[in-house]
Amino acid sequence: AAGLEPARVVVELRRHYYAVVTGTGELLAECIGKFHHDAKRDAEAYPAVGDWVAVSPSPGAEGRAQLHALLPRRSRFSRQSAGGEQSQQIIAANIDVVFLVSGLDRNYNPKRIQRFLVAARDSGAQPVIVQQAEVPQAFSAGIINVMVTSAATGVDTSAWDYVKYATFMGMTYVRNAILVNTRALMALDAPTREALQAAAVKAGERSPGLGQESERTMSARLVQQGMILPEVDPKLLADLRAIGARMAEEWAQKAGPEGQQMLARYRALIG
Repeated sequence: AAGLEPARVVVELRRHYYAVVTGTGELLAECIGKFHHDAKRDAEAYPAVGDWVAVSPSPGAEGRAQLHALLPRRSRFSRQSAGGEQSQQIIAANIDVVFLVSGLDRNYNPKRIQRFLVAARDSGAQPVIVQQAEVPQAFSAGIINVMVTSAATGVDTSAWDYVKYATFMGMTYVRNAILVNTRALMALDAPTREALQAAAVKAGERSPGLGQESERTMSARLVQQGMILPEVDPKLLADLRAIGARMAEEWAQKAGPEGQQMLARYRALIG
């Protein structure tokens, strides 16, 4: 239509605000009222990362745009929405290839990889499995050119041999959880139960610091090998936090009171 131009969604910033890229640059786009009316509260009718949309410049607002329509999707990667609602949450759209990267450590889980394969094929994309040990060859062959990983994995795979830059955002510190059957726990004698709970508290206090110390140590080794670790753009971090807050809030709304209480307890535990 006249006055509209195609753009691709690159980031979902917060509810119905999107960073989009056009032929002239990046814009912050907001869905117009008619878009909301036509969508009729259908989550699948709203854009996701990778979607093509029709936008127009916002009058008198440089760098802003109005989002008018969602263009047809060629493929989509989705999962079941949280809570009891029978709907799909679209993670990304118009994907050609999905890379499944798995470490050959204690976290290796063939059944989980199979589930990811099914989800990738259902999306219409072509799934490609890359084991951690094969990452250097995958970079050298041009199969992949960027990945989300950790400093430890970078050291384990000698990342300096196949990439030059790494940016660590501190968003994946491990927090292991052990779920215990209440009846089984209460069946233990009091000293054993108290010792188990005390050990759990001590492990919970130590684990965040251990994860951060490991990243600092491994990052230093990457730098020693000649890799460049630039600082993270503060705006990107703010955008990621906004996305995380939005996802948590939407999940809590769908999960109901029990889910909200669980989220509140988790936030209290992590400070």
